[in-house]
Parts: sequence; C-alpha cells; structure tokens
Amino acid sequence: MDLKGLFKEKPLGLKIIIVIYSVAFLLYLLIGIIAFTSKGIIKKIPNFSISSLPETQAFSIIGAIFVILAILVVLTVVGLLKSKNWARILLIIFCVLNVLGGIISVFEGNFLSLINLLFNAGVSSYLILAKGAKKTFGPLLKNS
Repeated sequence: MDLKGLFKEKPLGLKIIIVIYSVAFLLYLLIGIIAFTSKGIIKKIPNFSISSLPETQAFSIIGAIFVILAILVVLTVVGLLKSKNWARILLIIFCVLNVLGGIISVFEGNFLSLINLLFNAGVSSYLILAKGAKKTFGPLLKNS
C-alpha cells in the first residue's frame, strides 16, 4: 500500500501531527538550503550573531544542522505513516525535550515559548494517551 493509503487509515489526531511535521520537514529543508546559499538573508535574523567561526563555516554548520533535522523529521513522518512504534517513541522523546526547554524559556521570561510548550505537550500526550494512537501503534513499548 502506498503512503497516501496509509495516511487515510490513521486517526484524525495522528493525521494532524503528520501534516504538521511534514510542513516542518519542508521548513527545515528550506532553512538549510538558504543557509548554504543565501548568507545575507540569515544575517537579517534578529539577535543572530556569529561567534568565533568564520562566516562561511557558521552558515555551513547551520545549513547542515537544518538538513539533518529535515532528514530526521521525514524519517519520523514515514515511520508514523507506517505505524512504526520507534517513530512514535522518538517523537515523544523530542516533544518531552521541547517541553522541558519550553519550561526553561518561560522561566527566563520568554512567554512566546508557551505556544511551543503547549504544542509539544499536546503531541506527546496524544501519542501516549489517545485511544487512536494506542490502537494504531499498540502498547508504547512493543517491538517495531
């Protein structure tokens, strides 16, 4: 069965998560490509500064990080589409880490990070607790 057919079989909550992370994949890839090709655009990001690395190295490192993130996200999305429990566990781990980072950011005064915190808490809660996710993936620690 193709990935489109696999998508149709998923519960609505999981479909939403897959779509959001598919968009995130495209954004990470785009940012990575921009970092490699258009260094002037990245310089315009507010509060962005390059420390001791030469400019071209810094942008190459930033580009590589975002391309690697894009690859991880697309692999996770495909794993979710194929109902692989490793993809569910990986996404839960990343969401919990983002929740912890969001809590730290809120305590540092960045209240805009509440959006990120709530989103990641919602995704991890859904993947752990929702009946649709349990039915799709089975128990949290089953073999993939």
